Amino acid sequence: MAKNKPMKKNLVLIISGLLVAIVIVACAGGASQPTATLPPAEPTSPPTSVPATTYPQPGENLPYPTVLSPYPPGGQIISPYPEPLQPYPGPLQPYPAPWQPQAADQSLQRGEVFIEEMDILVMESFPPQYMLTLQGTLPTPCHQLRVEVAPPDDQDTIQISAYSVVDPNAICTQVLSPFQASVPLQGQPSGKYTVVVNDKEAGSIEVP
Repeated sequence: MAKNKPMKKNLVLIISGLLVAIVIVACAGGASQPTATLPPAEPTSPPTSVPATTYPQPGENLPYPTVLSPYPPGGQIISPYPEPLQPYPGPLQPYPAPWQPQAADQSLQRGEVFIEEMDILVMESFPPQYMLTLQGTLPTPCHQLRVEVAPPDDQDTIQISAYSVVDPNAICTQVLSPFQASVPLQGQPSGKYTVVVNDKEAGSIEVP
């Protein structure tokens, strides 16, 4: 029996050591938790449509970005037209009066007119302007009135010729056709003039 006591004692120590080792291993295994493995994050970069802001470093000069300004540079005039305006090729010509001679009159036949009334009107303007009014009849409705104003002659007389033109091949009703005309007398040099229409005196004018 004395020999078995040391053996039992050693067995108890061995079993105790195994139990302690098992407890230590179990504690160590419970403390560590499994970690999930995540895929590596993709590197982020600014969108290609929006450039990244670059700040100048000390001692570095960066060009400023181009910015559209609503104001023109100093001393420059911006025109709303694509090209500079060109001057009008010439002054506007007034539309010819129906009684003025025309180039096509050369192919027409000249006729007479019957003047019943004529008068000289003074316009309310400065300097004064004068207007010769004529009333009468033409031989037919196919006849057209023509009035020619000549410059003053040596006797200070302004000769005015009133006549008609007609197509000789035209077929027209043989009835008289009334007419009225207002003929301006502007553009005369300074002086006092007698106005004569078809050898009949119509009045006088004085141009300052």
